[in-house]
Amino acid sequence: MNAANAKYVRLSIGGRPFSIIGTDAGLISEPQAATEVLVTPGERADLAVGPLSAGEMIDIESLPRSGRVGTRALRDGAGRRRCSFASREVDAAGSAHAVRVGDLQVWDLVNDTGSDHPFHVHGFFFQVIAVDGEAPPVLSWKDAVNVRRQSEVRIAWLPDDRPGEWMYHCHILEHHAMGMMAHFAVVA
Repeated sequence: MNAANAKYVRLSIGGRPFSIIGTDAGLISEPQAATEVLVTPGERADLAVGPLSAGEMIDIESLPRSGRVGTRALRDGAGRRRCSFASREVDAAGSAHAVRVGDLQVWDLVNDTGSDHPFHVHGFFFQVIAVDGEAPPVLSWKDAVNVRRQSEVRIAWLPDDRPGEWMYHCHILEHHAMGMMAHFAVVA
């Protein structure tokens, strides 16, 4: 888990191959082969490494990553939601957008800035169903996703029977003060 506030961690084990077997909400349907993985603030990844020889040591590395963190805000839509990092507008008068229990939510996360943003939803897991119009290699349940600069990520999720007000935001804490967060209210 990347518990850092604003640091992206690009993990490698000396270029050795490993398998990504899980994300934020648990195991994925099939392992994904990799030699590195980017873990954004608030994101989790489960990795399988091996087999190892008796006494073998492996080096876990945090590789350098270019890019800076942006300072733009999220904007709300309705029903099918469009959240834009390029606008400083948040819900009118700070009110929460209502979502109904059991109604499929499809949100388009649009990043028109020059920086990546780790998007996080409180209390619910979603599936990334498209990145820049392309389906991901595997579906997984997540509560955080990196929205790369100048890109769009489509997520889908179902609100369950836990009424109340919930928050979504860029996971970089300093961006809250800049308006890069909003609320939704789950209603029956």
